[in-house]
Amino acid sequence: MQPVAQRSLAAPVIVVVEDDHDARVVIRSVLEEEGYVVHSAANGRVAVEILSSLENPPKLLLVDLNMPVMDGWELVGYLQNHPELSTVPVGIQSADRDTTLPDGVAFVLQKPIDVDALLAVVRHHCG
Repeated sequence: MQPVAQRSLAAPVIVVVEDDHDARVVIRSVLEEEGYVVHSAANGRVAVEILSSLENPPKLLLVDLNMPVMDGWELVGYLQNHPELSTVPVGIQSADRDTTLPDGVAFVLQKPIDVDALLAVVRHHCG
């Protein structure tokens, strides 16, 4: 496997927004092991800061709906109101199977996250 610094030059960037520390670490580790560059945030407000600092929009956002400070619904609304981010695919992570999803969601991953399902949707959207 190539060092992260070498892979990161051309690797797709993914932003993971999840308030559960353990889940965030696992998702990040799985994706980095596959060669993706991953930025992670514990809430939507931190995600907005990360998105603002990136030179280019990420290839994908994985967003938990229920978070403190700025939840997933608010973050999706923010993305839709910013043209440079409105076309970035958003995947929702949710434990609630009956949740009404925000508009603009590309896919849903049920919690607990199945690693194979996660990688399948990431590869579909990011290559």
